[in-house]
Amino acid sequence: MRAAVLVVGIKMLDDGGNNGDVDSPVRTDLVVGDWIEELSTDTDDGVTTTSIVRLTVESISDGLLTVVTTEDGVVNETQTMTESDFIGLLTGSSMKQSLSEKGTETIDTINGSKVCKVYSGKYNNLDTTVYIGEDDGILYRTVQKFSLFGFESIDVMDLRGSSILLES
Repeated sequence: MRAAVLVVGIKMLDDGGNNGDVDSPVRTDLVVGDWIEELSTDTDDGVTTTSIVRLTVESISDGLLTVVTTEDGVVNETQTMTESDFIGLLTGSSMKQSLSEKGTETIDTINGSKVCKVYSGKYNNLDTTVYIGEDDGILYRTVQKFSLFGFESIDVMDLRGSSILLES
């Protein structure tokens, strides 16, 4: 289930802007080798597994990226996306348009304790909640829940780091 949820996560974050809410600490001049890494905690019917998911830019041609996704170092998928799609994986800007703001919550992140704006709702038939840093516009956590015929899956993706995050 984890791979399917990851693909949904990639497709729903489709633009690199942050709608002007904050100054984004994300480098936009992408190069081959740039990466985003997340810790995936997947709970399927009460059984929890964790893995490291990394998206790495393999090539760039005419503004299109070939991005390889690995899970615990094993290639999971290769896909093509725009530069703004890749940057959008760190900003969650399109999520703000697709989900409703529910307030703020303080969570532990790679940058310490952060106050995050919480957005929640249905996205592609998944209950989705995202946590976006109030002061930096970074998408720190995505939680997606799926339930069908008594089977329940909860996938939590926590940002671990990225080569395109600028030092704050």
